[in-house]
Amino acid sequence: WMLLALALLAFIPYLPALRADFLDWDDPYYVTHNFRIHQFSPATVADIFRLEPQLGPIPNGQYTPLTELTLMIEHRLVGLSPWLFHLNNLLIHAANVFLVYLLLRKLHADHAWAWLTAALFAVHPLHVESVAWISERKDVLCALFYLIAMVSYLHFRDTQKIRYFTGAVFSGLLALLSKPMAVTLPAVLVLCDLYLKRPLSEQWKKPWMLPFAGLSLLFVAITLRTHTGYGIIRGGEVGNVFQNVMMASWNFFWFVGKTIWPVGLSAYVPVPVSTAAVTASYALAFFGVAALIAGLGLYSWRRGFRLLPFAIFFFIVALLPVSRLVPIGIRYMVADRFFYIPGIGFLMLLAYGLVHWIRRPGALRALRVAAVALLILFWGGLSFAQSRVWQTSETLWTHVLKQVPDAPVALNGRALSNIDAFRLELAKQELERSLQADPDFEETWALRARLAYRKGDLPAARRYLAEAEARNLSPLLGADIKAKLLSLSGDH
Repeated sequence: WMLLALALLAFIPYLPALRADFLDWDDPYYVTHNFRIHQFSPATVADIFRLEPQLGPIPNGQYTPLTELTLMIEHRLVGLSPWLFHLNNLLIHAANVFLVYLLLRKLHADHAWAWLTAALFAVHPLHVESVAWISERKDVLCALFYLIAMVSYLHFRDTQKIRYFTGAVFSGLLALLSKPMAVTLPAVLVLCDLYLKRPLSEQWKKPWMLPFAGLSLLFVAITLRTHTGYGIIRGGEVGNVFQNVMMASWNFFWFVGKTIWPVGLSAYVPVPVSTAAVTASYALAFFGVAALIAGLGLYSWRRGFRLLPFAIFFFIVALLPVSRLVPIGIRYMVADRFFYIPGIGFLMLLAYGLVHWIRRPGALRALRVAAVALLILFWGGLSFAQSRVWQTSETLWTHVLKQVPDAPVALNGRALSNIDAFRLELAKQELERSLQADPDFEETWALRARLAYRKGDLPAARRYLAEAEARNLSPLLGADIKAKLLSLSGDH
C-alpha cells in the first residue's frame, strides 16, 4: 500500500501535463523541428550519436543522443501528438521515485525515512519543470540511469558481485548519454562510500572510481567541444570567475528557501541588475557557503562523515555542472530543473528531521503525522497548479511575466507564439517591449527578422538579422531565417 501511495504521488500532481502541448521553448530543437528524429532509420540513429552530425544540429549544442533516441521512437509511434511524450516523462519520474526509495535503503535508511524521502521527491513543485516539459526528458532520463548506477554500485559494494559493478558503469554511461550533468556521478559515489564509513584508502587498493571518472572526463571534453562549436559558451561569462562564485553561492541559498517554501516559482529567474544591495547579498551568500563548507568539513573530521555533511555536499557536488560556477550557456540566474538530482540531498535531510519529529514521544503523534501528510498534499497541490502553467507557450510566458514583468525571454516567447499564429501586430508590440527592457538581446533582433520575413519585408529582415549576428547570435537561433532569406535571393 505504501508503494502504491508513492506511485499515486508520483503521477497525480502532474496529470495536467498529459494535456499539454509542445512549447516554443526548446521543444522545436528537440522534437517539432528536429527533422532527423522524424525519420527513424539506422542512418538517423547513427547520426544522433555523432559529435559532428550530418543530418541536423545537436539540439542546443548539448550532446544528449540517448534522449533524442527516445524522442525518435515516440515520434515513430505517434508523430507530433504530444501526449505520449508527456506520459513517458511521468512514467520515468515515477520510476525515479521508486529508485530514490531504493537508494535510501541502500544508504541504510529505515523504511519510514526512505518512504518519506521518496514521497517528498515525488511531489516537490521544483520538479514540475523537469517532468512537464518535453525538452527536459534529458533531465528525468539522466536521473533514471544516475540513480540506477548509484543503487547498483552500492549493491556491488555490499555483495562484491562484479556484475553489479558492470551494471553501475553501464548505467553511468547511459546517464551521460542522456545529459552531461551526470559527470558528477563518481564524486557522489565517493560521498556515499564516506557516508557508509568506507575509508578512501580502499579506492587506492581497488580503484573502483576509475571507470566512472574516465567517462566523466570524456563527457566534459565532449560538452566543451559541442558548446564551443555551437557558440553556446560566452567568454565573458566563463572568465568572470569571482562573480560566478558569488552567484553560485546565492543560488545555494535560493534552493534552500525553495526546498522548504516552493511558492512563486517561475520558468525564468533573471540575473538581477547589479546594485550595492545585490552585491552585498552575493557577498553574504559567499561567506555563508564558505563558512558552511568549512564548518561541515571540520565537523566531519572530528565526528565522521554523517548525514548533515553528506546531504549538503551531495547537493553542492551534484549541482556544480549547472551552477553559475560553471556558466556554460546559462543566460539566467537559476532554474527549477537544476534541482531534480541534487535536491535528493536536501529532501533526505528534511525527511530525516520529519520522521524523528513524528517519533517523538507524546500524545500528539497523530497530529504530527497529519501535519506531514498535509505538507505532502500541499506540495502536491502546488505541483498540480504549476503543471497547468506548462500547458502551452502562452500560459507559460504569461505566468513568467506575472512573476518577472518585462522579462525579455518571456516577451520573446509570446512574440514567437504570435508570429506562428499570424498575430503579427501583437508580436510587434511584444518585441518592442523586449527591446525597451534589453536593447542588446540578440534573440529579440532575430525575432524581429522573423517577423519582418513573415510580413514580406525582406530588406528589414536582413537588416535585423545582421543586428542579431553582430550581437553574437547563436547559429542555432539564426540559421532558419538566414536560410529562408538566402533561398528567396536565389541562393538555394
